[in-house]
Amino acid sequence: MMKNRFVEKLAAAAGFTALTGALLLAPATAQAAPSDVRHAEPRHTESLAACDVTDATLNWGTLERWRAYIQGSIAQGSWSEDGNVAYELPEFRWSEGEGIVAVTAEAGSVNFEGTVAFEGHDGLLNVTLGNPTLEIVDPTEAYLLLDLSSTKQSGEPDIEVKQERAVKLDFNAAAGKVEGNTLTFNALEGQLTAEGAAAFGGFYSAGEQVDPVTVTMSTGDSGCSFVASDEEPVPAPLPEEDDAADQQEPVDEGNDSAENEADFPWLPVVIGGVALLVILGAGIMLFTGRKKTEPSASEPGGDADDAETSQGHGNE
Repeated sequence: MMKNRFVEKLAAAAGFTALTGALLLAPATAQAAPSDVRHAEPRHTESLAACDVTDATLNWGTLERWRAYIQGSIAQGSWSEDGNVAYELPEFRWSEGEGIVAVTAEAGSVNFEGTVAFEGHDGLLNVTLGNPTLEIVDPTEAYLLLDLSSTKQSGEPDIEVKQERAVKLDFNAAAGKVEGNTLTFNALEGQLTAEGAAAFGGFYSAGEQVDPVTVTMSTGDSGCSFVASDEEPVPAPLPEEDDAADQQEPVDEGNDSAENEADFPWLPVVIGGVALLVILGAGIMLFTGRKKTEPSASEPGGDADDAETSQGHGNE
């Protein structure tokens, strides 16, 4: 009897140990399982073929109403040019620009030298715009960078910045016109940025429309040429089909199910199932052993039979 109880306790302890191990091991196994997340590979950026711009011009009148105000009866002012810039009614013309631009005009910059100084109100109002740079960020984004300085109406300094993005251009690389070794962007619309508007002493705000900008750039005799991109791109041809059977091949719709099955945490489920079986077996052994160790009074070999037998022998 003692031996049976020892076996029962041992089985119960084993079942409890298996259950505890399964509960502890399942989270650890799920955590240690390798993730099936697919990380996107970084895109490969190819270097762009570019041309050295050896001679460029930029035509821009700043803002027509600004020029009218400076020369009007209120401000009674004027402007002056310095460097490679001259006024040709109705705009200023910068020349001898240089830079580097992609052959498809989708990136690059062209720099110009020369400043225009506006003065009014007996010298109290001073605004200088100088050294413009055409900055092409991508095929649909470009800016006009400027050195900006201005004074308040009291004559005190207000703005002093270098190569600020003063004008955001309505740019499209495909709008460029190529003639020989020359590329031209004609009458680009643009709006003042917040930084550009600040240089005008509060007269204008961000988003204010400016005069159109025209840029012409040439590669000279370098042998490098721009590529005309005003035509609609030709769509890439579809891959050729081997035969009609390949075209009628049904799409495999079981891939998602297979991936879901692969992602399901089978190992913790299996361990938990084994643990439950062990516990169930231990319970059956405990229940069966208990029945054997507690016989009823009517069963032969019980305590009552032993007592009666002993009493009978005594009477004899």
